[in-house]
Amino acid sequence: MKKADSRLMEERRRVQVYLHESTHDELAKRCEHVLIEKHLEIFHSEFQNLLDDDKNQDLERMYRLVSRIHEGLGELKNLLEQHIYNQGLTAIEKCGDTALNEPKQYVQTILDVHRKYNALVLSSFNNDAGFVAALDKACGRFINSNAVTKMANSSSKSPELLARYCDSLLRKSSKNPEEAELEDTLNQVMVVFKYIDDKDVFQKFYSKMLAKRLVQHNSASDDAEASMISKLKVLIFVIFECGNFLRVTLIQKLE
Repeated sequence: MKKADSRLMEERRRVQVYLHESTHDELAKRCEHVLIEKHLEIFHSEFQNLLDDDKNQDLERMYRLVSRIHEGLGELKNLLEQHIYNQGLTAIEKCGDTALNEPKQYVQTILDVHRKYNALVLSSFNNDAGFVAALDKACGRFINSNAVTKMANSSSKSPELLARYCDSLLRKSSKNPEEAELEDTLNQVMVVFKYIDDKDVFQKFYSKMLAKRLVQHNSASDDAEASMISKLKVLIFVIFECGNFLRVTLIQKLE
């Protein structure tokens, strides 16, 4: 890849020095065909090795080269999606059955996988929409069906664990984080939430836990509760019961 990259740069400089600029596009196409398009199968097979070894700089170089070829990135997107999916499944499987009753561990494991590959898409694939879509598809797949959901024999386990993690963050505790840290954590929660298929299941658990926190005066922060509801609404999930309940409760407190 380095040689191909170097050769393309050499040809560009050669055109600038010796040839008329009108010859550049046709010459570039011919070089790209010989140096890249004829070797796409090799690029595809090597792409998986680079992903496995976290060779992000080489992945960025491969992306730049293959993106020169019309529809050349399609297979790379497919390979990336499958790789992230497999990595997500493996990470959750390593948690074992403890994740069934440890919402924080479960959610943090998901976030670790997403954080790693979101950074990869940003840095190595120029935040290309097709690679962003591959990341989203992979996350949606492993979050909604994995070792934990299979152990629970329920596709609703992910939204339940996410709701329970939210409850642990928003309930009064000696371990409550500072306001800024809590806000950042809630933003991370929303990353997972957008991939949840059964959002109605999340609503059911979240509403019940919110009501309990408010009735028992066990909420860590009214502002944090309102912020969380707002974030859910922004993601086109309007929790009518929770929103109305929270507004009425806050008004009563103010009165």
